[in-house]
Amino acid sequence: EMALKHVRRVIEFEGPGNVAAILMEGESGSSGVIKHPPGYWKGLREIADEYGILLIDDEVMSGFGRTGKWFAIEHHDVVPDIMVMAKGLTSGYLPLGGIIVSEEMVQNMPEGSVIVDVSIDQGGCFETSRVTTHANPTYKLHDVIHYCVPNIPSRSARTASYALSNIFAPVIIELGDGGGIDHYIRKILSVRSGIYLYKGMLTNPFLAEEFGLPYKDLDLLLAAY
Repeated sequence: EMALKHVRRVIEFEGPGNVAAILMEGESGSSGVIKHPPGYWKGLREIADEYGILLIDDEVMSGFGRTGKWFAIEHHDVVPDIMVMAKGLTSGYLPLGGIIVSEEMVQNMPEGSVIVDVSIDQGGCFETSRVTTHANPTYKLHDVIHYCVPNIPSRSARTASYALSNIFAPVIIELGDGGGIDHYIRKILSVRSGIYLYKGMLTNPFLAEEFGLPYKDLDLLLAAY
């Protein structure tokens, strides 16, 4: 309760028009691993709504099952305006970040704003996103233009082919010189994290859970073979 009063006092001191957002971790991590007390997140939601301020949930440290739920904010029964996430997306193997934006926030964008959702292949980052095509690439919703074409490089197939060849040719050469794909999987952690099937066995736990299939840990398989 005292913390919420302090948040309100700071907003009133600075002026609500000068505060763009309240940014909090789903559960405290970088500030000392102190669990948010019951009602704290709901209090922040009420304050943000009262002053017209965005509420942003930072799940970089607390997301993806680290608190017993997919996202820590689920423990507090609150829906943020924006959710940000990062290393949990790849279990820390690759530098990757993400953002999820609610439809309400899209509604508040100025007329004529443009959304280019390059993550539509994986479901999209905006609640208002839906898959479009090169033949009909855009649509307007809430007076906001949406561009949600999967596989954008295919629009310039020849150029994309050259670019991909420049990227993958050195990898293929290294595969041949280094002893084949098995050696490469063992040697390069980022490659190993992208392996879904190995010698006929499913090695991705998320796919196994989703489809109810048996799963084998890739590190254990590599140790056995």
